[in-house]
Amino acid sequence: MEQLAVSPMGEILNTPTFGLCIHVVVELDEPVDISDTKKTISELLLSQSPRFSSVPIMKDNGVVQWKKTEVNVANHVFVPQFPPHLTSYDEYVEEYVSDMHLRNLSPSHPLWELHFLNYKTTNGEAIMIVNVHHMLGDGASLVALARAYSTRPSNNPTLSQTLISSTSHHTELPAQVHKIRSLDTTWFGFDGIYRLWNLVFTVVLVMWYTLLDLITTFSRFKWVEDSRFPIRGHPGVEMLPKVIASNRFKLHDIREIKNRVGGTENDVVMGVVFYGFRLYCQMDIP
Repeated sequence: MEQLAVSPMGEILNTPTFGLCIHVVVELDEPVDISDTKKTISELLLSQSPRFSSVPIMKDNGVVQWKKTEVNVANHVFVPQFPPHLTSYDEYVEEYVSDMHLRNLSPSHPLWELHFLNYKTTNGEAIMIVNVHHMLGDGASLVALARAYSTRPSNNPTLSQTLISSTSHHTELPAQVHKIRSLDTTWFGFDGIYRLWNLVFTVVLVMWYTLLDLITTFSRFKWVEDSRFPIRGHPGVEMLPKVIASNRFKLHDIREIKNRVGGTENDVVMGVVFYGFRLYCQMDIP
C-alpha cells in the first residue's frame, strides 16, 4: 500500500480546526526496556499497521492520501527526565500529559508518539503514554489493535496477525432464490404501486428533514446564538492551558453494579461518565 485515500472523516480531523489526538496513559508494573521496545515497534507495529508508517499528503486535485515513508523510531519514542530520588511522580506525570495537549503532531512524520516515564507513581512502577492522531483510527480500532498485539503467542511474538480482512467471502445463492426475489420485487400490479408510493414518500420525507436541518444549522451560524452552558467556552478559551483530571474505579465495583442492573461493564462506565457530565452541567455558571 504505497498510497491510500484518507476517509472523509480523516480529512476533517486533519484540519487545524478539528486536529484531534488520542492520549492513552498506561500504568505498568515494572520499568520499560526502551531499546527492546523500539525493536518491537519496528518489527511489529510498523510492519503490520501501514498507517503508522505513512504521512498524509494532499494531491494536486485536493484529495488527501496516505503516503508510505521511512520511519525513524527514535523520532517517535520519548523518555523524559524528572528530578531524581522522589517518592512519587504523580504530579509530574499529570503535568506532562497536560502539556502534550498544547502541541500538535508534526505532519512531516507519521502521526503517533510513545512516551515512557520510568518513574514510580501511586499505582505503578512506570508510565507509558500513547499520543496518536485521530486520523489513524478511533478509540475502538486502536484498542483492537493493541489487543491484537498483546495476545500474540509468547513463543512467537513476530507471528503475523490479520487485523482487518481486506477480502470478503461471497456465497452464490441458488437460482431458485434469485427467481423468487425477481418475482417479489416486480413493480407491476397493486404491490408495485404500493412500493412506488412508499419509495416516493420516503424520498420526499428525507428531502424535507434535510432541508429543515440545513435551515436550522444556517440560522445558528448567522442569527441564533447558543444558550449559555457550562461546557460553552468564552472567546480565547482555546489558548488557555489544559489540565487533565482523572479518577479511578475498581473493576470489582463495576462488575458488581453490572450484575445488579443486568447490563455490561460498558453500560456501567458510560453511566458514570454521563452522570458526571450531568452534574457538571448543573453547576452554577460564573
